[in-house]
Amino acid sequence: MKKRKLITVAAALAMSMLVITGCGDESSSSSSGDAKATESDASSSEEKEALKPSFKAMVLSEDKLVKLGEYGEFTYDKYDTTVSDDEVTEYYQGLIDQAVESGSKIYEKDESLDGHVIASGDVVNLDFKGTVDGVEFDGGTGNTDLPIGSGKFVPGFEDALIGKTIGETVTIDVTFPEDYKTTELAGKPAKFECVLNYGCKEVPATVDNAYSKIFGAESKEAFLSSIKSYLESLKEKEGDSYVSEKQQEFLKGIVDGCEFADYSTELTEYIDKVFEAEKKLAEYYNVDFATVYTSYGFTSEEDFKEQIKQSLENQLKNVLVVNAVAKKEGIEITDEYYQTETLAIAQGQGYESIEEFENAYDCEFGEGSLKNNLIASYIQDKLIEKFVKEK
Repeated sequence: MKKRKLITVAAALAMSMLVITGCGDESSSSSSGDAKATESDASSSEEKEALKPSFKAMVLSEDKLVKLGEYGEFTYDKYDTTVSDDEVTEYYQGLIDQAVESGSKIYEKDESLDGHVIASGDVVNLDFKGTVDGVEFDGGTGNTDLPIGSGKFVPGFEDALIGKTIGETVTIDVTFPEDYKTTELAGKPAKFECVLNYGCKEVPATVDNAYSKIFGAESKEAFLSSIKSYLESLKEKEGDSYVSEKQQEFLKGIVDGCEFADYSTELTEYIDKVFEAEKKLAEYYNVDFATVYTSYGFTSEEDFKEQIKQSLENQLKNVLVVNAVAKKEGIEITDEYYQTETLAIAQGQGYESIEEFENAYDCEFGEGSLKNNLIASYIQDKLIEKFVKEK
């Protein structure tokens, strides 16, 4: 069963704030360690007491649902996750275009430069092997198409190749800069043995040369295969999102078709309690409340409060409707089912027990709020399983 994130930005705040209390320094002394453990237990107990829910979660009574919306089998078209060869080629071409725009170039052998004396501006393909004190170092060996004067190599390296002849094997002495990025090499003298294989000319990047020259793949087939696998993974994620959207469309359709009695007075009273709980939580963790709502993009307490109100109003309706449908369909979530499923969610979010998870959530939204909403979520899964089908 898919686990859902619950309700509002405020809930996310509560979950995050509960893990920022930090840890004290540990002592190597066993006696001080025991004292620390006792102090920690006391602190944990105080925290639990301080964050204990001070009010009951709001639950809409059955009589607030004047009319239950119609529902039945809900079907949707299958999401096509196949990736065509044309899509792979198009994506590959996009990679090439992006690489070229960022300055990547492709060079091929120019036989007319055999025996050519190297000058600044030439491009030379060479094998190189670098050593410091006679020992090879990481990154010091390889093959490259090197534009002379580009500054790609250690200062002095490219200048030392000027005047050498294509086809030669030469040894170049250089010294790494004092501020070189690899500290182990900074300021060290080094030798590079170089085989000057051939001179190069620039050629256009195409689907038949970019796989190796730009992306370093062993073969075009292997590179295209990796692109196809990547695109397939993207489409699978898109497919999951599509299915989720259809499931929510089914549930929203039921709620939108319902009629509700007025409960604005109760809701306003409840929102005030939730909002005060938000402030209390921020105060407990020494966080300025303005920091709380501005971190979510709200410019005022009023805007933040309105967001919480809208989220909770939708949630309350959903819980009422889902429970009504469950009653009509004979769907029941046992306590054993709740315990098993909730423990998995709690542990996934770093809580050691269901009680700890419930307490963290309920301190914001009132005693019983987590259980009410998780049960509704579990019932939603059962309803989706029963009514929502792929064509």
